[in-house]
Amino acid sequence: MQLAAVTIVVFLALMSVGMTVVFALRGRLATAGGERVSLRRSRTVYDQTAPASVSGRLDQSFDRLVLESGSGLTSTTAMLIVLTTGLLVGGLLFVVRDDAVIGALAGLIGMLLPIGVLGIQRSRRLRQMEEQLPDAIDTMARAVHAGETLEESISLVAAESVEPLKSEFVWCCRQLELGLPVSSVMRGLSRRCRSLGIRTLASTLAVHRQTGGNLAMTLERLAEVVRSRMAFGRQLRASTGAGKLSAQLIAAAAPLVFIVLFLVHPDHIRMLLDSSAGRIMLTISILLEIIGIAWLWRLMQVEV
Repeated sequence: MQLAAVTIVVFLALMSVGMTVVFALRGRLATAGGERVSLRRSRTVYDQTAPASVSGRLDQSFDRLVLESGSGLTSTTAMLIVLTTGLLVGGLLFVVRDDAVIGALAGLIGMLLPIGVLGIQRSRRLRQMEEQLPDAIDTMARAVHAGETLEESISLVAAESVEPLKSEFVWCCRQLELGLPVSSVMRGLSRRCRSLGIRTLASTLAVHRQTGGNLAMTLERLAEVVRSRMAFGRQLRASTGAGKLSAQLIAAAAPLVFIVLFLVHPDHIRMLLDSSAGRIMLTISILLEIIGIAWLWRLMQVEV
């Protein structure tokens, strides 16, 4: 391998690492400076409408992923981490194997790793909020039973809850202190936390503001419903866990075998790519693999 190519790869990787560290430290220092309640805040993806272009939707999905993961990173820092990981993984294999195609494929896989980590963090955060929600609803019900108003019960939940649900209700309290109606605050909460239980709570409070009724009894029944739904979800996941694992292994088998053959025996893959019949068969197999993965994903999506 030429020394110039190695120098370029190392320079790009070091530059990406440096920029990532700078942006991450700047975000941490801004957060450590103390919480400040301000009437103004920067617009986020929750305030934006759905874009019409595909690139705009991808950007918005990435911004939402970063915010919902609760990592505390900005979209710029997260993108720099994605690029840095891709450059490090792809550049390392490019230097070791001296193959641009292998380096590009490894770089793509390296870029997908931080996105997968953010997705796992988002799922874990939403699951924690779902588990904390019944206790929060019970706290609101007890506060209403004691004669507190709805706004005061929300403030009580913000004071007694733990993260990650605490920060969301703290922001709701700040919005209520600025004079926003409960229905608007609850709609904002349901946009920030895409959870069925939180959407149900937001709808219940919004409807109660318009029609009235026994709020304490409604909240108690809602807490029981959320607990029952969570228990059913755990039972469903336990009974279908083996089938889901088998489906995931079947879906991942073909891509993993292709990647291993590409890394271990690249000449065999090049023979497949050089012939027209091989390219046709590879294209058909990729399409069938995508259809199969989409079908399995659709079958495993059971919202409870």
